[in-house]
Amino acid sequence: MKAGETANAIQLEKDLEAVKQLYGTRGYVAASVSVEEKPDDSRPTVQYLVRISEGDVYRMGDLKIHGLDSNATARLENDWTLRPGDVYDSSYPGRFVEQAYKEIGDWEYQRPPVCRRKGQNSGCRGPLRSEGHRPQGNGMASRGCKFHSASEF
Repeated sequence: MKAGETANAIQLEKDLEAVKQLYGTRGYVAASVSVEEKPDDSRPTVQYLVRISEGDVYRMGDLKIHGLDSNATARLENDWTLRPGDVYDSSYPGRFVEQAYKEIGDWEYQRPPVCRRKGQNSGCRGPLRSEGHRPQGNGMASRGCKFHSASEF
């Protein structure tokens, strides 16, 4: 907000959150941003005092990936560019995961087929019971997913 503009508390909250996120990208993961309002009824205005406490600069530690096969784990560890000791960027994990999902098809990894429960707008999307089973016809397994029995189809 600029001086003289109409005060907008909702936009101010968004701006303060953006400031906090920006600090997180520079290693200040525990930064706090607060605002103090000082209304002046004699001149119908409000003054905002913004306080930022940076805290310590966080650095990347060790990366540990669990639950994937050795090839996928090695690929992800190789693609992760934050190295131990680098200033931590709190936005990096989200961007990394988004990029990894885009590239996962290139890794010759196939997601298991999923259930699409009949008659539901949202669909189940639960994993099928048999990893090796391929859906027939309409994409639903004859035995159902691990959440629904075959009789529910």
